[in-house]
Amino acid sequence: MYISGGDDGGTAPTFVEKPKITPNASGSLITMRCRCKANPEPVVTWFRGSTKVEASGKAALRTVSAGDDLYDLILELKDPSGKDGGTYRCHVENPHGESNANLNLNIEAEPEPTGTAPTFAEKPRIVSEQNGKLIFMECKVKADPKPNFKWTCEGKEISSANKFSISITEEKGIYIIRLEIKVS
Repeated sequence: MYISGGDDGGTAPTFVEKPKITPNASGSLITMRCRCKANPEPVVTWFRGSTKVEASGKAALRTVSAGDDLYDLILELKDPSGKDGGTYRCHVENPHGESNANLNLNIEAEPEPTGTAPTFAEKPRIVSEQNGKLIFMECKVKADPKPNFKWTCEGKEISSANKFSISITEEKGIYIIRLEIKVS
């Protein structure tokens, strides 16, 4: 569509190519680019849905002259995630008119984890039995799903062996993680 601007030789903005969405190789940057023809240079506003996109650490907005009254209108999204997906609109306007281009950004996001992170249900305890010949350390942890755990001593992992016995049991959503040490 071409709209004459009257005697001053100006033209309303029109999009001359299909908008493009290009991710970089690592997926850490997505570039949305629209090319329009306009005279004078248009004022550019980007929207995600009905919300105006502002320049930030996450979004960079640029207008680059491509010669002959052509302009590349660029929106770059850094470290995109599923919540950045949706319909984007590039709105261009000058004294002779306005136009819009729509882009649909689909991002395959990792599903949000379900359940609850492990938290201590009560203060861990150390108990000595059999006149000090058996010591056990016990932690009660609320978690969903069952937590992974390891016992360490001076930075080295402890495993079940002659002297050590490690167990985890569950009672009403509370996991009891226990280390028994047999002292000879």
